[in-house]
Amino acid sequence: MAAAETVEAAETVVAAVADNKKSRDFIIFFGGLDKYDYLCAVNRFRSLSKSLTYRIMVVVLVMMVVITGIVYFSVRKYMVAEAEERYEGVLQRDHEEFRRRLSDVMVAAKNNLHEVERDVDHPEKVIGCLERILQVNPTIMTCALVYVPDYFPDRHRCVEIYSTRDAAGKVHSFDDEGDTIDYVDRKWFKEGIGKDTAQWSEVYFESEILPGDSSRCLLTTYYIPVRNQQGRLAALFCSDLPLEFLRYEIMDDLRETVKEYESGSSHHS
Repeated sequence: MAAAETVEAAETVVAAVADNKKSRDFIIFFGGLDKYDYLCAVNRFRSLSKSLTYRIMVVVLVMMVVITGIVYFSVRKYMVAEAEERYEGVLQRDHEEFRRRLSDVMVAAKNNLHEVERDVDHPEKVIGCLERILQVNPTIMTCALVYVPDYFPDRHRCVEIYSTRDAAGKVHSFDDEGDTIDYVDRKWFKEGIGKDTAQWSEVYFESEILPGDSSRCLLTTYYIPVRNQQGRLAALFCSDLPLEFLRYEIMDDLRETVKEYESGSSHHS
């Protein structure tokens, strides 16, 4: 009789578990819990489950942010270092090119100084020397001999002879004179006459280098005081170095570097 009752009770438990509502009511009845305690237990379980889920999500999110930040700053540091190295190389190369051109101008001026001093009292002879300097030294844009005011008693107060090349590379020579010429008021001319030493001028803009040409050109001038055979200060021997090449060459080099960098980055990616 007891065995039959046990089997019947087990069948009842199985049937009750198959139905959630019946299972809940059965557990309440069979376990001796009232319905309020049961609901409280279920709510606590659900709250704990939600709390654990939220905490896990927060931890995962924090880990993702940290990992992303580490990767971002590491890659950014590497890319910045690589870009700096590339651009420093470009600037160093252009710096060396600029120094080479400065040296070419100074060497050309000093090598021809003796001839200019010998013929300083004969402008027509000096013009031939200026033309040869331009033909041999493509770096130089203009060579000039600007005389101190009132040097020639039989000419106007200001005399300037110069040779310059046009955009096509053709050399043109001029012999200008007048009661006043703008170079007399230039800072570099006053400093050259006053200090009586060879030096570079500050960078400046020059326009109308050729008659009828109003385009402006960025220049720096290397000038050497010239004395005649009697030791009298006669003129400044000037050589103009155009600086437009700096802007164009640096920009071209930077564009080329950017292309190489972008192609390299896309290749690595």
